[in-house]
Amino acid sequence: MNKLFMSFSSRNKKMADIILTKHLNNIEIWSMSNIQLGENYAEKIKNELEESTGAVILLSSAYFESKDCIQEYEIILEKKSKDSSYKIYPILLSKEGIAEDKFLDLATIQLFPSSSRGIEEMYGDEVDFHMQKLKKTIIDDFSFTILHNPIWSNIAEFVDYKQEQIWPLRGVRNTQIMTKNGKLSFRIPINNEETDFDHRVKILETRVEEGYYILESSKSSLFRSLYSLFELIDDKFTETSDTLKNVVQSSIKEWREVGKLIRTQGELERGLLGELWFLEYLVKINGEESVYDWRGPEHDRHDFRLENNEFEIKTTKNTKREHVISSIEQLEPSNDSDLFLISIQVSPVQNLASSMSVSKLIDGIENSISSKDVLDAFIVKVEGYLSDDFSQAKSMTQEYVFSSNNDPLSFYVDQNFPKFKKEEYEALNFSDNISDISYKLNLSGLNTGVPCRSQEFQEVINTKKT
Repeated sequence: MNKLFMSFSSRNKKMADIILTKHLNNIEIWSMSNIQLGENYAEKIKNELEESTGAVILLSSAYFESKDCIQEYEIILEKKSKDSSYKIYPILLSKEGIAEDKFLDLATIQLFPSSSRGIEEMYGDEVDFHMQKLKKTIIDDFSFTILHNPIWSNIAEFVDYKQEQIWPLRGVRNTQIMTKNGKLSFRIPINNEETDFDHRVKILETRVEEGYYILESSKSSLFRSLYSLFELIDDKFTETSDTLKNVVQSSIKEWREVGKLIRTQGELERGLLGELWFLEYLVKINGEESVYDWRGPEHDRHDFRLENNEFEIKTTKNTKREHVISSIEQLEPSNDSDLFLISIQVSPVQNLASSMSVSKLIDGIENSISSKDVLDAFIVKVEGYLSDDFSQAKSMTQEYVFSSNNDPLSFYVDQNFPKFKKEEYEALNFSDNISDISYKLNLSGLNTGVPCRSQEFQEVINTKKT
């Protein structure tokens, strides 16, 4: 079994701890910090040195002034002279106060980060870059049994804690999982790399903070799946030397392709069809600025918002007017707002002049927009909905017609509307242990629906009325 020994002066313990926990985490390295109360100090160090297959040495003036360090240093050099496979990884903390002749024994060994500058003379990203190179070198040199990533169940216990909790992952990039206040975050150290790129995953928000590129979600029902994505990204950083942008984008593409976003192509297409129909309807009544009222692709609470009215769009091709409500929050209005559920029931057809498709609706909306800024916003929203290129939407040509003359129907979601209410959920025994609830809502026979193309409903959505 491969195990490294870390040799350093007690005066450099703070830096040693940083290197062990931040830069060389998840590699088995023994140091004097591992000595337990009551253990024989000298004997333990001797045994660990003898059993080691390599050594990390933190070089400083304090190191060469310590008799204990010099003794360890001589043993390490002796092991190297007897066994060429024994690896030495000298890390220069600072060259100040070290005579040149001290480096003669290491003349044939690569010095990290270099022989001219120590890591104490570098800053943030530069230190991270060199230490990542060192970690990758160590992993490449040995068939290390890298320590395991944290088990998801252990992370899940802390998701709702108000105080942030951080778990390092095992790869060379020193990525981290962080939980706080019901959010799951993935933190990637930035090495002067591009961070302004689109990852095309609706449930993930991004930001740059304190030298980290952060992917974050509050969609608790998908946390377990997202954790698998974060592990995939971490592994790709270890396997390749590709850029942050390329690793993230390629990992997400692979993750999506193996079905982690559990949504069929047909469901995705019909969902977009319904929202585009409603958007085109709004554009006809209120003008092209209605594009900005489409909020779903931007991770807003509901699909559309017009002043104090919110709209949740549901589309089905079932013979029943049945819709899946994907969370307890989906039919909850925001504060001081009214919520309407727009129920759209469609049937697939072929070659009818009156039929609609995603492609046809997009063409109609584009032809209604004269402003380049609005058109650009529309394209971005479509791409955000699909987590894919705009061309993917243009290729959706399956044609549909409304299943009845009354379609689409609008339902006002009040206390009398048939839904699973938030207060009912919170009143459940063990509600804290139930992360989310989804259910099917059958609106067939419910006589409170108002046709969206009626004058009554047009009064609701007309923001130009005086």
